[in-house]
Amino acid sequence: MSNVAEAQNLMQTIFPAHKHGNVKAAIWAAYRGLKLTTERRAETIWYGIAKRIDASEMDALREARAKQEAAQLAARFNQTAAWLRQSDPEFYQPTIDTLERVAFQLGDQDSPLAKE
Repeated sequence: MSNVAEAQNLMQTIFPAHKHGNVKAAIWAAYRGLKLTTERRAETIWYGIAKRIDASEMDALREARAKQEAAQLAARFNQTAAWLRQSDPEFYQPTIDTLERVAFQLGDQDSPLAKE
């Protein structure tokens, strides 16, 4: 996969059009979120017509995707901990504690540990 194709895929995954309402809004969100030089630069990456991808742009895309994946994983850990707490909190307490601690370490602000 070329750098341009990878960047396009990452951008459309991180800033999906359906989440932002339309493609133009998603491109604007990508421009702002990734701190790209111009909105046009975000547009050329989005459509896969950029001639090249700077290393700093690719790094920003990869970092944003990693943060997105970490947030999704932390949310899943908290959901699992909540389910275990409803199921049998006494039996699963060590597992619940571990899941909540890992979610907190991943940066989940909804984790019970973040509220302490």
